[in-house]
Amino acid sequence: VQFPGRVISNVDFYNKFNTGKYGNSYDSIWPHGWQNKLDNVLQKNSGPYGVKGKIVKAYYYASKMKEDHPEDDTPCKFFYYWVGNFVSHEPDTTELSNVLKKVYGALTDTPYKNKCSVIYPDNDIWGKFDRMKELHNFSYDYGTIRSTVEKCNPEDYSKYLAYLHGIASSCKLVGTDCSEGQERSPHCGDFNKKYKDYCENEQPKLISLLSKCSPPKPKPNPNPNQAGSSGSFSDADVSGECELDDLPSKEAYRKFDEGEEGAVHGTTECTVGTVKAKLDTALKSYPNIKNNAENIAKAWCKIINGAQDQGGRGKKVDGPPYYLFHYWLGEKAWDSVDGNNPFKEIIGNIYLALGDGFNNIIRDRLCEDIDKVPFTQLKRVFEYSVDYSTIEACIEKFQTCGFNCTEMYSEYLNAAVSAHDGIREYCTQGKNFKNICCTHLQRMFDQSGGSNIPEPSELKSQLESLQKATVPEKETISSTTTSNTPAVASSTIALIGIPALGFYLYKVITTMRTQCKI
Repeated sequence: VQFPGRVISNVDFYNKFNTGKYGNSYDSIWPHGWQNKLDNVLQKNSGPYGVKGKIVKAYYYASKMKEDHPEDDTPCKFFYYWVGNFVSHEPDTTELSNVLKKVYGALTDTPYKNKCSVIYPDNDIWGKFDRMKELHNFSYDYGTIRSTVEKCNPEDYSKYLAYLHGIASSCKLVGTDCSEGQERSPHCGDFNKKYKDYCENEQPKLISLLSKCSPPKPKPNPNPNQAGSSGSFSDADVSGECELDDLPSKEAYRKFDEGEEGAVHGTTECTVGTVKAKLDTALKSYPNIKNNAENIAKAWCKIINGAQDQGGRGKKVDGPPYYLFHYWLGEKAWDSVDGNNPFKEIIGNIYLALGDGFNNIIRDRLCEDIDKVPFTQLKRVFEYSVDYSTIEACIEKFQTCGFNCTEMYSEYLNAAVSAHDGIREYCTQGKNFKNICCTHLQRMFDQSGGSNIPEPSELKSQLESLQKATVPEKETISSTTTSNTPAVASSTIALIGIPALGFYLYKVITTMRTQCKI
């Protein structure tokens, strides 16, 4: 995750490293031709080799800053994380440490006493490289981020909240293996000494500050059946936010189907007309999906134009919108599948057309080589991973307030549990577990990877417990009131009158709505 605003880590380091421009005061410190020292040592490392001149300047700059403050490794860590952007992030690799050793060795004659030498062992940090980088940036930028959050506007709330949730996820992932006293790993030592306090204290403070600029929740639309008109109350009055059509996944699909175009800030990477023209050509053989070419182009451009800058490595698209687009598109692609047009070929041709011209955009691999049943199961499970927090929050809210919206979600969760069981079984068969589709499934619920999503069966159990607790309560109320309800009701009406009773009920419902924030 990257903070969606101006931060000093970019000003002090990343922008300088990426551009090679450090200002007039540094023009004299670059030895002429020193980038040639990296020619031989980096020839087999295409990423770093392409920016060898910038690497030399960045190394000199960081080393000079460290000489001024020998006890502070901060500049060298920025150099470390910046170089890591140009190195393959495949697991079980030693490329980053090898590259850094080559750079440090080739530039050993650097005229500074306290040269940069930061290297985390690859087998120690590699799966957590991006997360550690995020925490390092967060700790350095904290003052700027706090100042920005304190002045935030309601329209900025969601993007700042997403960033802070991302930081919490990074804290959880890195901190899981870094218990106090287990600091044999260098990155754990840094986490406990430098970043843990930001995770446990400062990040929650920012969440609290951010709540002050949370946009107000819209008031419910007036219902013509509310008290004051006929005195009756429909079930919709107490349904609140518990509407299946309002779940995040369904809302995203609805926007894709309606051809909604996203607002673009800054440079437009993707234009709908250009993408549609390429799709029209690619989809000639698939008339069932060709009719959706314009909406596909609009949805794709919304995804591409929202790509996040990767600090020197281009831009990247990932996250729920990207995957929801894939499952939405995949469902449409299956409509064109027949004996001559397998799904893998159709979806592959579509992405070939969509990706044309966006070589600078990094995209996660998607689930394409799969049969229809497991694809549909994986689609439903991913939708659950996007929707679960909304369902969980609604269940908890109505449990507290005494309302029961559990039946509304029973069918949804039953389907999610069935789909999860099915795709999990599929991923245990043969070589399927190596399929990228099964890798996606594993990531959804991998707590060691920072996920806090409960499996569908867990939320279903919570739902069933609430249902069981509700039934006896209803039966008790019914058995204790049936015999004398008419007398009580008639005597009450006689005492206060029908209009007053209607007003009384209106006040009760209004109070309940206020307390439950429905």
